[in-house]
Amino acid sequence: MIEPESTPEEKAGRSSLMIDSLVHYLPLGYLYLLILGIASDSLYYGILGINVISYSNVLDVLLSPVAHLTSGILFPLVILSIFIFGYFYIMLLRYIQQKKKKTRKKPGYIESLPFSKQWLLFTAFSIFCAFLGFGVGGGYARKDQLENQKLKIKHRLTFQNNDIKDVAIIGSNSSFIFYAIQNDTNLKITPIQNVLIIENIKE
Repeated sequence: MIEPESTPEEKAGRSSLMIDSLVHYLPLGYLYLLILGIASDSLYYGILGINVISYSNVLDVLLSPVAHLTSGILFPLVILSIFIFGYFYIMLLRYIQQKKKKTRKKPGYIESLPFSKQWLLFTAFSIFCAFLGFGVGGGYARKDQLENQKLKIKHRLTFQNNDIKDVAIIGSNSSFIFYAIQNDTNLKITPIQNVLIIENIKE
């Protein structure tokens, strides 16, 4: 039996519902990313012995998800891959569930959810793991490089007093630069207003 085609009013109603859902979930999504960004930064700098929250202002906190997504090409690619992989992974799971449906009396709570919610839960959990993984993994990697003097000196800082230093920048925000210098295992922190010029050193 062929189902009747949806009327323009029904299509408009579904479109309106999708837009309303998007508007509803966007602030929650950004809040979720905000919490993950703060947690990731706290873990990263905490492993290096820095309480980054004490060096951050409100703007740094609010822009922490954006800072992570624009810090390099790898992290955005990981997040994008999570969305794509999650979509096909949930489709595969639902296909397998349909095959096993005849032999099971009652599906579990997660299995009974609609596709969109299953995908959202999987994506949210995977992004959680990605943020914390980058924070912990990046922090320990930097700590090892710092302790074993393996950091690459890629920047030259010119300070207000005309002092010039070749450094490895560990991180930065709107107020401070965190860096290390050659043959020194101690991390340096300087207000960004003390720096006149930041140059990239050609390898």
